[in-house]
Amino acid sequence: KQDKANYACIRPELIRLVTCEQKGASNQFQGTVIDVENKGIYHVVKVSAGLEWVCYLQRAEGLNIQRGQKIWLTSPPESIHLFCEPDVD
Repeated sequence: KQDKANYACIRPELIRLVTCEQKGASNQFQGTVIDVENKGIYHVVKVSAGLEWVCYLQRAEGLNIQRGQKIWLTSPPESIHLFCEPDVD
């Protein structure tokens, strides 16, 4: 029997982007902005940090994020959802 895959998921609107490392913050990853797309009332920001992260930011958050910028992603522990691959028989 093969091992099942496990997944950790975070809703893209629950990921917070900051321009400097946050002392004592949990679930913090440094990455590089690879794309910023303006969708009107929100922006879709893609960040490379070991894997590709997709984040949704409301325009009001206004960090003036640019492609190629170094950035940190943070998320509270309660926003992480764990899933495992279901049994298929």
